[in-house]
Amino acid sequence: MRRSIFLLLLLLLCPFLLQAQEDTVRVQAGQGPPLGLKDSLGITIREGAVDPATPTEDSTQVMLVAGDVEAVEEDAATKSTLGAVLRSAAIPGWGQLYNESYFKVPIVVGLTGFMVWGIVTEHANYRTYADLYEASISDDRPSGDLLHKRFREFYRDRRDTYGWWLLVTYLLQLADAYVDAALFGFDVSDEAKLTLIPNTRGVGMQLRF
Repeated sequence: MRRSIFLLLLLLLCPFLLQAQEDTVRVQAGQGPPLGLKDSLGITIREGAVDPATPTEDSTQVMLVAGDVEAVEEDAATKSTLGAVLRSAAIPGWGQLYNESYFKVPIVVGLTGFMVWGIVTEHANYRTYADLYEASISDDRPSGDLLHKRFREFYRDRRDTYGWWLLVTYLLQLADAYVDAALFGFDVSDEAKLTLIPNTRGVGMQLRF
């Protein structure tokens, strides 16, 4: 009696087992059920379904298979950092011109010229009052004219201040030329997007524009 019941159950389950085996073989062979039909696992294949590993029309996909990597040469334009610094060291603003930062050239040249003009002007005033103070020293007035001495010290301090600001401007434009040359070919555009996609053949890179 038990053997008869077991054989009856086996006969009832046989069609389902055969269907599952057929679906497994079909999947391993790279085939799927017809559109709109369900397989034995209850998965429905509908028209218009897209494989996530498949790139869209507006994207470019580069596949990297393990052990097969191809080097890509960098075609972006570059500038020599040493060349930019040496140009700025020789003539302030030349490095910015070399880096094609044209709007910075008048700023650097203007600041440098203003500092040089201040140094020359204040030094001339300093020399004028220094001569007047030395001429005011005599046996009767060994300390000389103190007003002339005060103006001499005032213009000397202003000359030195312009000199320090000229040095700061000179060093800053050197640093700016170096940074501009180093980042000349750097792309800061957010229009391109690179995505890594793992798959059964290796690693995929999806580049969207």
